[in-house]
Amino acid sequence: ISLFIASLLLVISYCNADNHTIEEIDLFLEPAKEIIVVGAVVNMQSPGMVDLSQLEFTVTEESIAVENSMVDIILVGAEENQDYTSPKSWFDVGVGKSIDSKGFNEDTWHACCTDEAHEGGLCEHGDLGRLLIDPNKFLGRRIDMAIPPLGDYTFGIDLNFYDPLLIIEKRGNYILAFSNCHETGRAVSVNGTTEWISYITDEEIEQTTPFFALLTVIYLGLLSWFGYLMMKHSASRIRVEEWIWFTILLTFIDTAILTITAYTESRHIMWLTVVSMFISSSRTAITRCLLLFLVMGWGVTRAHLEKKTMMSVVALGVTVLATEFMQGLQDMERPEAVEENTLDGPENNDEDNSLVALILSVAQAVLWLWTLYSIISTIQELKEDGQLRKLKRFQYLLIIMILSITFNLIVTAFVILQLVADLAVDLAILPEIDALVFCVTLSAIAWLWKPNSNAREYAYVLELAGEDDDDLNDLELTENSGAIMTPTSEEVDDGKAVITKI
Repeated sequence: ISLFIASLLLVISYCNADNHTIEEIDLFLEPAKEIIVVGAVVNMQSPGMVDLSQLEFTVTEESIAVENSMVDIILVGAEENQDYTSPKSWFDVGVGKSIDSKGFNEDTWHACCTDEAHEGGLCEHGDLGRLLIDPNKFLGRRIDMAIPPLGDYTFGIDLNFYDPLLIIEKRGNYILAFSNCHETGRAVSVNGTTEWISYITDEEIEQTTPFFALLTVIYLGLLSWFGYLMMKHSASRIRVEEWIWFTILLTFIDTAILTITAYTESRHIMWLTVVSMFISSSRTAITRCLLLFLVMGWGVTRAHLEKKTMMSVVALGVTVLATEFMQGLQDMERPEAVEENTLDGPENNDEDNSLVALILSVAQAVLWLWTLYSIISTIQELKEDGQLRKLKRFQYLLIIMILSITFNLIVTAFVILQLVADLAVDLAILPEIDALVFCVTLSAIAWLWKPNSNAREYAYVLELAGEDDDDLNDLELTENSGAIMTPTSEEVDDGKAVITKI
């Protein structure tokens, strides 16, 4: 049912993808020392990015320069209804400088590094022909491109030096502007499209907030119910129950933070975002470890796992937590300006991102392969021993895993189709779909491994042929129950047991 609902939501999102805006750019930039040309003005409803990879810059033989031309591209936030032609407006956002040390003076304000600006101490001689940026006020993004003095050229942004995806960190109005400041430079034509992508819009937040609020209530109920059963059957409590309860607790906190920040509009607070990211990464890592522990038979076919096995699984979990958290931080910290907020070469940043992504992928792959191998081995072992009721539990768990994997394959297919066939799929809805599937999965695990009075003895009980009961946790320990496993202290440490006749 959860897979069907998740798939339906994904299909619906195909028809509702409106989180991006396409802006056409068609400009002719004449060499001019004090002119900034506005290419696009867009209101971003949330953090996101603007993609400049489709822009083309063209120069022809008709345009010959004495020296290299320099075209500057800037992305900067602006107040609503701002006059983009006013020098004062540019000065307020850190574009251009004034020789007057007391503040803005239109008579001494310069947009570009000219001879006059150089003589006034506003820039160095090597910066002649470049846009002037005040690093103390400018909070935007900047790309500067050198234009060869001769020849016909049509080119895009050099990916070896610049990232064409300019990150937008908060909502508001943004200006994409161009300048060709070098008086003896070449005229440049700029054509193409820019794509402005919002990660999530205010409308989407309003639509999904009740959903996450409902999930928060569900997790609170699940946490309370499971905790109550743990206290009721504290005498027979096993450690795997504590892992399940802690996983539910982390998921509840993570979902509660999402709900609270959405209702209070505090989602742009940096420290809260980092805390939420760490809790989410911790939840992912602990869930991966918990699932592996369960399919190994912890609490069903064995009461304990070997210490070496536990340490190996925990090490993989810590690796997943650390790398996923680092990946989230790297996504937040896009390449910043090395000099005057200019985006510089992203090679080192990309290498770091690739290394972290590789380590994360390897750790997750090892955990998934180990999990699949373990559940198949456990099911085969229970079949051979004729443990039908225990077998049912793992068959249910296997079905849950298959549904989860199938859902991920469907999501992957939609992502591939979007890239290959340019389908307008609103991938912003994926967190809600994933949260729904995860909620059903965690609830099913909590039900299958719910605390009961026989939990501690359950791993040592051998089911006799012909036993049949709907309760997967109920195996009576009576004189007629056939045989039970009575563990010695050494065998408990190894997770093994011997059969003793009653």
